[in-house]
Amino acid sequence: MKKTKRILTLLIVMFVMVVQLNFALADENQTVFDHLNYHLTDQIRFVLDGKLISFEKLPELVNGRIFVPLQTMLEAIGFHVQTNTSTQTIQATNEDTTILFTIGSNKAVVNDKEKTLDATIGGTEQTYIIPISFFSDSLGYHLVWVQESNLLLMSKQDIEEWRYGGFEAAAPYREYENLYVNGAKTSKTRYNGINYEDWRYGGFEAAVPNKEYEILYVGGKPTVKTRYNGKNHEDWRYGGFEAAPPNREYEILFVDGKATAKTRYNGKNHVGAVEWRYDGYEAVFPFKEYERKYINGVATAETRYTGNNHTSFLILQDTLIVNKTYSLPEGYNPGESSVAHSAFLVMQKDAKAAGLTIYISSGFRSYSSQASIYKRNVAAYGQSKTDTFSAKPGNSEHQTGLAFDLNTVNDAFATTKECLWIEQNCYKYGFIVRYAKEKQSITGYQYEPWHIRYLGEALATKVFQSGLCLEEYFGIAS
Repeated sequence: MKKTKRILTLLIVMFVMVVQLNFALADENQTVFDHLNYHLTDQIRFVLDGKLISFEKLPELVNGRIFVPLQTMLEAIGFHVQTNTSTQTIQATNEDTTILFTIGSNKAVVNDKEKTLDATIGGTEQTYIIPISFFSDSLGYHLVWVQESNLLLMSKQDIEEWRYGGFEAAAPYREYENLYVNGAKTSKTRYNGINYEDWRYGGFEAAVPNKEYEILYVGGKPTVKTRYNGKNHEDWRYGGFEAAPPNREYEILFVDGKATAKTRYNGKNHVGAVEWRYDGYEAVFPFKEYERKYINGVATAETRYTGNNHTSFLILQDTLIVNKTYSLPEGYNPGESSVAHSAFLVMQKDAKAAGLTIYISSGFRSYSSQASIYKRNVAAYGQSKTDTFSAKPGNSEHQTGLAFDLNTVNDAFATTKECLWIEQNCYKYGFIVRYAKEKQSITGYQYEPWHIRYLGEALATKVFQSGLCLEEYFGIAS
């Protein structure tokens, strides 16, 4: 008998474990989109894995198709995006997928396999747009379009959402929600914690003791039914502070909007006007900026870090220096240098005459763009590895508008004829290969044969002939 009980107990435990495992496996394949706002809005809202995504250009519904900004969309799902205006192509890459789009075409190549979009890639050079269906048709994402709410949901996993389903016919008229999976309604429901019938604050009586009352609402509409909520209307309001230290603050009791003689201490002491003023920055890298606390215009000993680091321009021989030590402020936003771009066009023309093809795959980047790239790389590779190939915001040469990445940002570029030609000839047009081979310990970055920096023909020639990198040439820290 005891043996039979032990076997029965063991079977029950095993059953519970199997059920829990099945639930866990099911959860891994589902993304719950909970607490969504299903009210209709004028603009399409896009929710990715339960999070609302902001776009620089809003999604559009055109001829029954939804278009979204291509770059923002791809970056949101972990791709690095590069636009080549000369070849009218856009390349997006992550750890296991490479996508090549052709602007103005309805074709895309995903990991060497051609895909057909249901509409062409359009928009302008500032913001190209793509039909959202590409992400479901070619990348395996689930899409749910809730038309009555102007709401678009997307996830790699199954999309679970709870939508309002109505209310029970009997009191207390509990409201319930229906479970939808990938846009399809299921038979599963749940109570949403709200009753269709509820009591809401209605005001208070004019006569003392100013009883507060509630009004019964049914279906969101008030009825004539009221009830006393057990409270009398009164509130405490700030009344000032004592003149003598410790300057305790006090409150006055108001009843029916009128002050009474009753007061109480609110637990705070009045400390006067408080303000924080800029107080300077540390003398060592990264030159953290600080501010000092002032009370009634008098400085205190209390300081705090502002969250900013002091940045200053380092200019040597009319050359702006940017590296891991010398940075640019967030507001420095010159755009692409027209002088550098013109020099590149001359170099590109001569390369073409030599039977070679070179083009700019990445040019000017703003502080915020570099911040996004760096954050994404850290998430993918960790900070230590990222710091060998990706600059922190403010420390990127791309922010100067004087640096270009050429052709494919890939180690394979080093084996091309174009790479050899660039290394041997770019100084003639005012450029240097900024992060040269065997200079990683000095520049702090790995070999990047595709990254060139404009210095002007005279200085570029001197640096090239010296065989030194820029830090060695000027004798500065990296």
